[in-house]
Amino acid sequence: MEQQCRSYTYSVVKPMLDYLRQVSEDLMESESKDRIIKDLREKLVQQEINEALIKELRSQIDFQKRIDSILTDSNEKCKDELASKSAELDRLNVEIKKLNSSLLDKDKEIAKINISDKSELKEPKKNIQTTDNSLQFSEKLQSQIDLLKQQLFEECKMNSAEKFNKLENCEHEFKKINSSPNKKDESVANNQKTVELQTEASQNKSEIIKLNNKIPSSCIPYVQGVHEISFDDLGSFDVLCDSQLVGPGAIVIQQRVGGDEDFNRDWATYREGFGSMQSDFFLGLEKIHRLTSSRPHELYVHLVALNGTAYYAHYDDFQIANERNGYRLRLGKYNGNASTDDCLRRHRSMKFSTYDRDNDVGYNYSCALNNHSGWWFEHCYQCNLNVRNGRELKWYSIDLKEVKMLIRPKQ
Repeated sequence: MEQQCRSYTYSVVKPMLDYLRQVSEDLMESESKDRIIKDLREKLVQQEINEALIKELRSQIDFQKRIDSILTDSNEKCKDELASKSAELDRLNVEIKKLNSSLLDKDKEIAKINISDKSELKEPKKNIQTTDNSLQFSEKLQSQIDLLKQQLFEECKMNSAEKFNKLENCEHEFKKINSSPNKKDESVANNQKTVELQTEASQNKSEIIKLNNKIPSSCIPYVQGVHEISFDDLGSFDVLCDSQLVGPGAIVIQQRVGGDEDFNRDWATYREGFGSMQSDFFLGLEKIHRLTSSRPHELYVHLVALNGTAYYAHYDDFQIANERNGYRLRLGKYNGNASTDDCLRRHRSMKFSTYDRDNDVGYNYSCALNNHSGWWFEHCYQCNLNVRNGRELKWYSIDLKEVKMLIRPKQ
């Protein structure tokens, strides 16, 4: 009987126990899912916080890069100016030493003449005075030449034809003046030591003529066309001068006039320059750096639209850094009629980029490689005057058929 009672009780209670066990397991499983959801939410919040921190850090890094870029430009400019001033000071010191040495030699020669022949004191004095006059005349002649050069430079702005006429007159006057010392030399031919002094004076004049005939270092003496200039350790090289378009001394550093020149070149080619000055060409980054670092320059961009309308953009300061600093671009204030805004604004302080040297600020993207040209790319470009084969050659919304970039020494 007892056994039957237990069996009956167990059969009644067992379903209830199974139900309670199932309920307990469901509750435990629900709590486990809640914990998982809570952990996932916490991880999501932490990830959002990390992304915000990463964004802030990237912003700070970009800001620091811009600050470093500005500081690098300032330091480079100061170094270049200091080097230029030091070189000029050294040159002046050498010239002063040469002049002092020459004056001492002249004094010694005069003293020897006075001691050697006192009986003919009057004649040597006359001859020495003639020689001194010749030397003074040479110095005066050099001053006149310098003055005439300055006058011709200023008059070139107004009328290039008048400049050439005045230059011819100057040369004629120079030849006429040179004949005067030669006549004086004949009057003192009997005194050997005085003749030696006169020969030295004549050599000094020849040196002045040689200096005036040496290859110039700029386009200032020229008006138009391809001419040879000489600059520092670069030696001599040809440049395209265009004083009629901008003013005296203007050099064309880039030109697109409808030719087939490919501007998708490597770093070495852009450094040395390429193309034909009769068509499309790029002067060369190293030459442009040396020219703009030697003295302040301004940039003039001449633009011709497809319909023939001419526009211009002018920057009151232009310089590019050396190769070690990626030929970084420095631009001054803008004015012009091409647009109300500065199309090159985004490219200030940017390094030059080519398909084999990526210096732009884009992440995992080469602007030079994808745009088939070399330029001062930032996040690619707002305007690119070196765009390949002239395709998409624009200044903002103006479609262009011709472009010239010219630099000119500042007054």
